[in-house]
Amino acid sequence: MKTLFYFFVFHLMVITVFGVQFSRCALANIMSIYKVRQDHIHDWACIAEVETDRETFIMRTNEETGQTSYGMFQINSTYCSTPTKAATGPDCGVPCFNLLNYNIKDDLECAEQVYKSKGFYSWPSWKQKCRGRTDITQGC
Repeated sequence: MKTLFYFFVFHLMVITVFGVQFSRCALANIMSIYKVRQDHIHDWACIAEVETDRETFIMRTNEETGQTSYGMFQINSTYCSTPTKAATGPDCGVPCFNLLNYNIKDDLECAEQVYKSKGFYSWPSWKQKCRGRTDITQGC
């Protein structure tokens, strides 16, 4: 029993530190719980799938611009702050590194802030691969 407890604690620590990969339906359900607009859930789920395969701990840097994108929705560093730089776009009010953990509430709030400025067009992947697509959350 003690071994099982330590196994559980270890995996909980790994998830907390490194993030998690959500299933399509789990992500859709979490977005419903956080009151994401119902007609946007399939768009956000598609963006998360195309950008990061629904993983929360992805961080990518664009070699040409030097900008980094964070988390499941690949929020650009212009919208969140880093230890060395404040946000330069509409500030989400969240440190960029907070977008890399298992708690996606702040990711969703930040993504919706970005959406308010330019809509889903802020994500080129939405225009190329997600616009009009509803199969990601079908059956959830």
